[in-house]
Amino acid sequence: MKEVNYNEFKKKVKKKSISIVRSIDRTAPRRRPRDEGEELVLAKMAAKSWDDATASGRLKKVGGRQYSLKIDYE
Repeated sequence: MKEVNYNEFKKKVKKKSISIVRSIDRTAPRRRPRDEGEELVLAKMAAKSWDDATASGRLKKVGGRQYSLKIDYE
């Protein structure tokens, strides 16, 4: 597994995100809050995705606040 320095990774992501935001230069597409039903469905979908990833072994808890995610690049 490839080791990544978190601080370097965060700097790269921040640089990319700032340049993307500057190039888009538009308002946020969502102005109204989500309705209650939509929030519930999205929360259930996220929980199912998380449970599926842990059950399949793609996501493993390494420490208190650390996780390991296996990604197939093929």
